[in-house]
Amino acid sequence: MMKKFSKHTPEQIVAKLEQADKLKAEGKTNGEVARELQVSEATLSRWRRTYGNMDRHEAKALKKLREENEKLKALLGQSELEKAALRELAGGKLLSPARRYDAVAHLITLGFSQRCACRVAGLSRSTYNRTKKLENQPDNARQTGKYADLRVWMHRFADTHRRWGYRRGWRKATQAGYAVGRDAFRRLWRQEGLRVYPRKATKRTLPVDPVPRTEPARRPNDVWALDFQFDSDYHGKAIKICNGIDEYTREHFAFRVDRSITATQVIEMLDIAVLERGVPRVMRMDNGPEFIARALRDWVDEQQAVAAFIPPGQPWHNGFVESFHNRLRDELLEDNLFEDTHQARYAITWWSHRYNHQHPHSALEYHSPSDYARMWEEQNTPVAA
Repeated sequence: MMKKFSKHTPEQIVAKLEQADKLKAEGKTNGEVARELQVSEATLSRWRRTYGNMDRHEAKALKKLREENEKLKALLGQSELEKAALRELAGGKLLSPARRYDAVAHLITLGFSQRCACRVAGLSRSTYNRTKKLENQPDNARQTGKYADLRVWMHRFADTHRRWGYRRGWRKATQAGYAVGRDAFRRLWRQEGLRVYPRKATKRTLPVDPVPRTEPARRPNDVWALDFQFDSDYHGKAIKICNGIDEYTREHFAFRVDRSITATQVIEMLDIAVLERGVPRVMRMDNGPEFIARALRDWVDEQQAVAAFIPPGQPWHNGFVESFHNRLRDELLEDNLFEDTHQARYAITWWSHRYNHQHPHSALEYHSPSDYARMWEEQNTPVAA
C-alpha cells in the first residue's frame, strides 16, 4: 500500500529526476523507470510537474521557503489566538498576581491551553501551578503546617489592631518570638485574607512654590506641635480635642477633650506638660483664635519659648501633628461613637497609651515613640567618671 506522505526531500526528488532522465535516455519505459526508482508512475509524473525545471540548489531554496511559510502560519494562528484571549480579558489591566491567576483560570475554562493562557496573562506556568496547588490544600493543612501558630497569632493581632498593616504586624511578630521574614509574613497575611482597607481621603492641593518648614526638632522635647481636632458624639454634639506631640520622638504627651476649649484651658494643659517634661524650645501652632490669644502669647514669653506660627491656610507646615490626627481618626474616632466627652476622654487616654508604648513608627525605625525617646536618652546621657 502506498504511503500518503513522501519521505523524500526536494534535493532527493531532484536527484531521482536526474536519474530518471538517464534511464529514459537508455530506452527504458516510464513503468521501468518508476520501478527502478521505487516510486509509482503517478508520483514520478507529479515530481516532474513540480520539480522538472529545478536544480538541487533551487529545490533547497524552495524547501526553506516552505518551512518559513509554515512558521508564519503558526505564528499568525498563535497571534490570532492570543488576540481572542485578550478580547476575553478586556476588563482592565492585569497588574496584580491575583488578577493574572484569575485570568489564566478563566481562559482555561474557555478552552485555551494552559501554556497559551499563561503567556497571554503574563504569568509563569510554575507560579500558576504552585498557586493552584496551595488553593487546593485542605483547611487542616493550614492548621497543622509550619506557620499554623503564626496564622492564629495574625488573626488575634488583626482583631485588636484593625488599622495596622502587615509591616507593623511583622515587627510585632518578630518581637513576639516568631522567626519569619517580612516577605513570608506578607504572603501568609494575604493568604489569610487580612487587609487594611483605605479610608476615602480628600485630595490636597499644594501651592506652586511651597514655603519650606522652619525650626526642625533636633532632640526630644525640643519642638512641640499643637493643634485641634473635632468629632461628634452619639447625640450629634461637637467634641473638641487639643493634642500636643513631640516632633522628634512623635510622643503624644498631652491632650484635652471638651465641648469647647479656650486659651486658658490650653495653658492649663501646657502647664502640666511643662512640669512633667520641661520647657520646649519651640511651640509650633496654627493661627487659631486659642493660639493667637494674648494669654497664650504671654505664657510662651514667660516660659522663654518661641511660638512658631505656621502660614495661614497651610496646615502641611504642621505636618507631624496632622499625621497624628489622621492616625487618631483612622484607628479610633472613625470606629467609635461616644456617648459623651467622658467616654471620649477615656478612649483617647487608652489609645494614647497604646500609641506611645506599642505603636511601631516607621519614621523611628519601627520603634514606639516612648522606646525611641528612651534609646535617645541612653545614647546621649554622659557616663559619670
